[in-house]
Amino acid sequence: MLRVELRDRIAVLTLDRPQQLNAVGSETVDLLTRALDDLRDNDDVRALIVAGAGRAFSAGADLGEKRQSADRFVGCCRDSTVFFLAMARHKGIPARARVGFATYFDPGWNGDHVVAEVWDEDEQRWRLVDPEIGPDRVDRSDGMRLDPCDIPADRFIIAPRAWLDCRSGAADPERFGIAPDLELSLTRSWPYLAHNVIHDLAALNKYEMVLWDVWGMMDSIEPPTADHAAALDRLAELTVDPSEAEVATAFATAEFRVPAEVTSYSPAQSAPLRVPIAD
Repeated sequence: MLRVELRDRIAVLTLDRPQQLNAVGSETVDLLTRALDDLRDNDDVRALIVAGAGRAFSAGADLGEKRQSADRFVGCCRDSTVFFLAMARHKGIPARARVGFATYFDPGWNGDHVVAEVWDEDEQRWRLVDPEIGPDRVDRSDGMRLDPCDIPADRFIIAPRAWLDCRSGAADPERFGIAPDLELSLTRSWPYLAHNVIHDLAALNKYEMVLWDVWGMMDSIEPPTADHAAALDRLAELTVDPSEAEVATAFATAEFRVPAEVTSYSPAQSAPLRVPIAD
């Protein structure tokens, strides 16, 4: 399935399924990952070649491989949430996205995350639903088992609540962001708290944006000025327990609404992109 050879300080990885045109399935991905991890730490390797046995390099993904349903969807938390919202709304279930921070991935860290919020008619309340996790998920900070259909509000902290808690001193802004080991200033602390408050407002208005999209106030928010902070205080007070009319009014202002073009800081690109937004 995968041959690994060393030739004069050159590592050659050969996809070895010629009868299937070297189609790549999950087992091949695992083998490639392990091989690359081993080669990364090998000081004798100076170059790497990936080749295919037979008449083709690779036909791509092995579409004939049987996979569990959970393994048939590739995307981030925002993508899982949008997919879930489409199904819920199709069934007539009131549902919206919330942008905020999850406690249950990295102990001691509130990590950037997106979930759904679904109206429970029987209990007359909004439930936080995380479509990305399974029923066996536990919070790594304390081992608490989580119900993905009813995430506690202290385990997923919506962005306006996180902002207000940090402003009051009840929470530490340095423990909020994309990842604890990512030191870029715009990806953590006050700039990223502000970023998620604005994204949460957009989501409440059914603009479920990709989280690396930036517009309006977010273009000039490192760090937030006193005027920025005051505007975000007011916005967070509105959206922590939102009404449809109030979030629509707030979203209509130039500093918060999604414009015709946004700047995308996609990690797949080497430089920011200007991306048009369809109405």
